[in-house]
Amino acid sequence: MPVFKTAPVRASSLAGTGEPGQTLKIKTMQVKSFIAHSVPEVGNQLANFRAEGFRPTLSIVFSSVETDFGALQQAFRDAGVDMVGCTSAGEIVDDSVHESVIACMVMDMERGCYRIFTGASEASSTYRVCFEAGQMARDTFQNPGVLLLSGGIRVDAEQLVLGVKDGVGREIPFFGGLAGDHLEMQKTLTFSNDFLSDDGVVCLILDTDRIETQGMATSGWEAIGAENLITKAEGNVVYSINGQPALDVLLRHFGFFDNVAQKGETLRTLNIQYPFQIMREGGDTVLRIPMFADYTNRTITLAGGVRTGERFRFSIAPGFEVVEKTVEEFAAMQQRTPDADAVILFSCIGRHTEFGPLIDEEVQGLFNHWRAPMIGFFTYGEIGNTAHNTTEFHNETCALVTLREKPLPRPS
Repeated sequence: MPVFKTAPVRASSLAGTGEPGQTLKIKTMQVKSFIAHSVPEVGNQLANFRAEGFRPTLSIVFSSVETDFGALQQAFRDAGVDMVGCTSAGEIVDDSVHESVIACMVMDMERGCYRIFTGASEASSTYRVCFEAGQMARDTFQNPGVLLLSGGIRVDAEQLVLGVKDGVGREIPFFGGLAGDHLEMQKTLTFSNDFLSDDGVVCLILDTDRIETQGMATSGWEAIGAENLITKAEGNVVYSINGQPALDVLLRHFGFFDNVAQKGETLRTLNIQYPFQIMREGGDTVLRIPMFADYTNRTITLAGGVRTGERFRFSIAPGFEVVEKTVEEFAAMQQRTPDADAVILFSCIGRHTEFGPLIDEEVQGLFNHWRAPMIGFFTYGEIGNTAHNTTEFHNETCALVTLREKPLPRPS
């Protein structure tokens, strides 16, 4: 049977019709989170909600790549619920971590508060598709926010961020994650009610004048060793570091991984334990995981783009104390943003593999800050803001966003 959590229903007191002492109670949106082990369970739970008088309009879904997505889409169409989602490398619901379940969050958000954008993209068109998403956000709401889900293999995720930001024309609340497939690195999917793609982008565009959208991203990975210079890069492919073949530099620092391609082979996945910590102007840093190695050309493909001339240091997880540090950093956010109707978490699969069972403590700690329905997944990359509040693509990072329906304007 599905297990689900319901957000507490809060009410806002607003001035009423002008009669002394009269108030108008405005109920905030209802949100429920639940897990299911099959598509029929999802359909049954949606039917139970309707029978109880709950009429959700929107759902966010993270699920194993083995799911029957055609049937899943039909279940939400039958229920009249708009849906966005992607495949995962592990699912998060409330205070617990799961493997190979269907994680769902449903809410009765007014349909005028959101729009859904979908678009298929190839490596050459990632920027264009996301630019169109940004334009849609700009043209739909005066103050939009974006939650973006993308295919997670061989995408230059830097183009996802640049495309949306250029399309909008300014910084906005912008969060998201790259889909996963339990580290098989074969196929990742994004989907909506009528869209399913292994190289697509799905955006939930929110009216932040009605749906307050707050969030932050943090990593905790520590830089090690000397600075390095990227001497040639195109997109997310690094050709040379310090004037030497990029793969040779990586192997000289960290040894020869079993999963690096042998002679005669071309591409293999790399160990993701030692991300590049890219130094941005202004003091921000972002992490880039080495995803693939090309033995023949001695190149490294990163999860997100970098630029020739950028400097970086290799980095490692400093130890299990980073879990406690992460929870503490989000506690500070909770003090600034104490109320949430819903919480969405994008956590890198590298954190899961590095921390093992301790990732449960991180998830539980984050859930306890708001104790609102929470959904999330383990990603192949995260989108979130930096310390200087600019949106970047990240790796090995925990990005969290809260949603809260704002009270309606005071009646005249």
